[in-house]
Amino acid sequence: MEALRAQDSIGARALKFCILNANRTTEVLDATWDEFDLEEGIWEIPPRCMNNQERHAIPVRCQSIALIKQQFRMSEFVFPNRSNGKSLSQAGMSSELKRIQRAREWKDNYGRLIAVYGFR
Repeated sequence: MEALRAQDSIGARALKFCILNANRTTEVLDATWDEFDLEEGIWEIPPRCMNNQERHAIPVRCQSIALIKQQFRMSEFVFPNRSNGKSLSQAGMSSELKRIQRAREWKDNYGRLIAVYGFR
């Protein structure tokens, strides 16, 4: 997280949000503004994003709310691809992790480089 704090991009904010909330990458990338109640600190993930096809409400920590509030509403997605307004791609978060790993490799207990989904 310390290395990510130095990055100020949509991909970095999406990765921070993913780590803070231990969500699947697709849940974060496909998150839309209408899923969040920032006053109550609740994120209602729709059934289409869940494996069991049921709505899932989770509490959102103040750090995550602050990240969301840094985002501009340029699209329906909280973490949009700036070039087309659709959701940020998996590569958007992965590229931030790769950029950080150039300076310091993050490895798991088995010596493998950490991937975005590994934070979960």
